[in-house]
Amino acid sequence: MTTRLLAATTLLFAATTVSAQQYKYLTSVATFRVAPGKEGAFVEKGKAFVPALDKLMAAGVVLAYGIDTDMLHVPGENNVAFWVEVPNFDALDKEENAIQEFIKANPGLMQDLTSMADMTTHHDLVIRTREENHKSVPPGIQPVWDFDIQRVKPGRMQDFMGLFSKYDQPVLDKYSGPQNLDHPIS
Repeated sequence: MTTRLLAATTLLFAATTVSAQQYKYLTSVATFRVAPGKEGAFVEKGKAFVPALDKLMAAGVVLAYGIDTDMLHVPGENNVAFWVEVPNFDALDKEENAIQEFIKANPGLMQDLTSMADMTTHHDLVIRTREENHKSVPPGIQPVWDFDIQRVKPGRMQDFMGLFSKYDQPVLDKYSGPQNLDHPIS
């Protein structure tokens, strides 16, 4: 049973600037279905991973990490995600090994976490990001992330990116401007 705790069920790499075929980084996401009312306790226990992740950040292995919970609850769906962002697959391997060592060294914590979640619904994802337009989130504003998967047939990525640039990019740019990022949602 994999109990990797690093993810985000709803990651929005919204406003995007199209890049070449190289990915910018990898995001590893682990999602969990946590029992209603136990999300806060699950997240608090999950924060035990922070010192290990901070150490990996200081070493340049991890670029960013976080824990997200769903704002819109969908019954029967995973509702908590732990995520970590790394520069490449070598860093992902180092991060994974460090997290597995932490898990082995903390069986009580892992028992607590697995008792709050339905581990049969746990999912791990590794996402390569080809486009992005991240901006700093001003203090006091809750960032909103969305996660979207597009399946593109082999050999059709250039066609897809052309359509994305023509139709999706302008909409994402419109809604990711300063007027939307610098003001809290009421």
